[in-house]
Amino acid sequence: MRILLLSNALEMLAVALVLPAYPAITKSLGISLQTRGLMVSLFSLLQFISSPVLGRGSDVLGRSYMLRISAVASVFCYALMLFSTDQRMFLIARVLPGFFKCGISVSQAYISVSTQFFI
Repeated sequence: MRILLLSNALEMLAVALVLPAYPAITKSLGISLQTRGLMVSLFSLLQFISSPVLGRGSDVLGRSYMLRISAVASVFCYALMLFSTDQRMFLIARVLPGFFKCGISVSQAYISVSTQFFI
């Protein structure tokens, strides 16, 4: 249950702390508006493509294991985003979490499986 809380807390911290700083960071690195839009689109596209794979992985390897992988990848990528020094590094740090963004959906599956016995 702790990994569930940690994973969701990291997801919410990313939305509340890191993403509001996104425009200022991209502006300071000289990233154009078109490139910013491309980064957002690539993130969503990669999340769309990798979600079935990560869902299958959570069925095979376990939801707790996938939550740990998602949490570690998110922390690493958001730290890389904050400390990036050039556009390429920031692009990688912004797009890479799209591959590992399964925390919320795996958390919902974890809760639904663990609470179905109490209904």
